[in-house]
Amino acid sequence: MQDRFGTHRLADTQERVIASDRLSEDHRAFIEGRDMLFLYH
Repeated sequence: MQDRFGTHRLADTQERVIASDRLSEDHRAFIEGRDMLFLYH
């Protein structure tokens, strides 16, 4: 789909900005406030 719509740059930017191998305190607080969590790897 990225090839078809030319969205590789957008996806690469999102991965660089959003993806992390560590949770911040804000992420931790958000997750603790949820009833459930789905974790994908």
